[in-house]
Amino acid sequence: MSDEHSELVTLSLNEAVLVGDHLWELPSWHTYWGRFVYPLLVANSQRRLFPLGTAFAFSNLGHVLTARHNLEEALRKHHPNAEQFVRQGMEAARSGGGLEHTHLAIFSQGPNPRLGDISLDLRVFSSIHAAPPTDLLIGSILADDSSALVPTMHPLITFAPPRIGEIVRCVGYTDMTVPEGGLSIDDIREGRLNPYEAYGHRLIVAVGRVKNIFIERLARGFVEGPCFTIDVDVPHGLSGGPILRSDGAVCGAVYSGAGTFFDSPTTVGALLYPIFLLPLSFGISMANGVVLMKATERPIAELVATQAIRTDGTEEEQLVPPHLYRRSPE
Repeated sequence: MSDEHSELVTLSLNEAVLVGDHLWELPSWHTYWGRFVYPLLVANSQRRLFPLGTAFAFSNLGHVLTARHNLEEALRKHHPNAEQFVRQGMEAARSGGGLEHTHLAIFSQGPNPRLGDISLDLRVFSSIHAAPPTDLLIGSILADDSSALVPTMHPLITFAPPRIGEIVRCVGYTDMTVPEGGLSIDDIREGRLNPYEAYGHRLIVAVGRVKNIFIERLARGFVEGPCFTIDVDVPHGLSGGPILRSDGAVCGAVYSGAGTFFDSPTTVGALLYPIFLLPLSFGISMANGVVLMKATERPIAELVATQAIRTDGTEEEQLVPPHLYRRSPE
């Protein structure tokens, strides 16, 4: 995957249309935001794709971050022995493995040199990395000859929590539609199916203020990890999408709505600092086969040090005893 510099995201909504209370809709295709925020799909054992949620670029080595519960939902929907497969799938995710019968994938938009235009490109995760009890999951995508089709804008990451009262933006896809039987991976890759015609979505930005920060979890069985709340409801499908601070750095990932806990519009975001030591794998695909370079001794912290993941430098401040954090007032 080509190595363009990471950058703070421009937060302009000039292309957006206000469609609800604090909700903005962006153009579905060929938009700036689509260079690093992707529709997340799941493929079943018949290699048919179905909508799942949102993911976003996390490093220049082909890592994509999303919500762990997206994986659990995918496993339950697309395997006959669902609960057993969820356990096996999560074991694989914790060890940086792959999945049997089910695959996660993204649609990305990038330049197609053959057509002289922008193409929709399907990229399948080669391995997954989960960090329970957080709701964060990172997928690895192999770099190969078609990697030029994958957008190479990598937003700046911050492991610091946002400030109470700060305005943040949640970005992701909703109303994703496919034919009843899903999209065929083989038909897309062989050019027998135009995904622009068979697939649709809406790209949404939800704007709200940070209300609370929880250093352990929101509630038992619900967001089992450090998180924060925002005073806006996000549509279904934005789970796993990035949450951007007011300066454009990505500070978290969307978990879900939580209005029932607060009796008011509320979205929960998972904080990123608990995955700082999570080991990741990455690799390249060669013409005569796949070579997956396991990086079991390369935690995120080391990838930050080598600038494979670009940050704002605040991660050192986050490695402090948890009791130094305060929970904000309700």
